[in-house]
Parts: sequence; C-alpha cells; structure tokens
Amino acid sequence: MNPDRITLNVFCFRRYINQPSCCASEKLLFNLFVANGSASNYIVEKQYEPVVKSCRTMDTRGIVGQIARIREQANLLIARELRERSIEGIVPAHGLVLHFLFQQSKPVPIKAVVENARRVKSTVTAMINKLERHGYVRKLPCETDNRITFVELTPKGRRLRENFDEISTMLLRQVYGDMNEDDREWLARQLEQIEQNLRAYFL
Repeated sequence: MNPDRITLNVFCFRRYINQPSCCASEKLLFNLFVANGSASNYIVEKQYEPVVKSCRTMDTRGIVGQIARIREQANLLIARELRERSIEGIVPAHGLVLHFLFQQSKPVPIKAVVENARRVKSTVTAMINKLERHGYVRKLPCETDNRITFVELTPKGRRLRENFDEISTMLLRQVYGDMNEDDREWLARQLEQIEQNLRAYFL
C-alpha cells in the first residue's frame, strides 16, 4: 500500500457528501479518487485525509438505537399512508404476513408464515388473528391433521395488494434516496450480518 494514500469507504463518503453542510470543494474531492480501489473502498491521496476524517470516525456505538429510529420513522410513513387510503385494521407489522400471503396461490400452514416472517410464533399468530377479525384472511383446518391450521387471504385481503405495492415502493424510495444499487446491496449485507450476530446469541 502506498503510504501517501489512504483507504476510504465509499458508502460512508457518499453519505457525507450528500449532507447540506458539505461544501463544493469536498464534493469535488469525490472526483479525485484513484481507480484502483475495491468495490466498497476507494484509494485517495493522503493529503486529503483531514477533509474526509469526519466520515471515517462515525460513532458506531449507537447502531441499535439508530435502527430503532429508522424502524419508527418507516412505521410512521406506512401508518400515514394507510390512514390516507382509509385502510382499517392494518398496522405496519402486518406487512410481513401480507407480503408472504400475496405470493401464495393456495392456503398455507400458519407454521410456514411464522418461518418466513422469522418472528416468534405468538407474535405472528396474533397478527393473523387480527387480520382474520377484520376479514383480510381466513383460517382453515387441516383435513388430515388437527394440529395444523392453514391460512389464506380473503377477496378483501387480495384487494389490498395494489395499495400494499404502492406503499412499499414509496417506502423503499424514501429509505434509499439516491443510493445506488451497489451501496444498497452492501448495506443489506451488513444488516444481515448484524441480524445473524444477534441470532447466534440464542443458539
């Protein structure tokens, strides 16, 4: 590695230069990267290190709180869109169940919904019960095994699909902004790793 150059994470730097406080000269620096960086990093002349230092020393200790705030803001966006569309009985958490059921052409075991949602059984069962009370899904007994219960969307539930897709598209557009596809994939991989790290605690 050339001692006169430093490695800079492109995701962090792109986030930094998109802030209102970033000046034109700092944005111009983005065009000065040497082309031999990796997919997620650029190599930049060391003389520019003071300019970009702030985006390399972000506080990483508040990540759990940051994720919680992101989820809260996303849920507020979904809830507002549901209200404006006069959709009753649906909350943001139901998206996990509805998304899976929209993909199904026949009734599926509740166990399959739980496994797909990757949430505890009692939480998913409560979601399904509420959706059933509002007429969006119906539960069906298994003819050969009374321990198994199937679930499927009703016609009323199927009619949610268009609104569901529109709200999902709006949410993702708001979440990612002008982030390019490479950065989106990089972010998704990091979040997947965080989730795996936490799940490992319970194994």
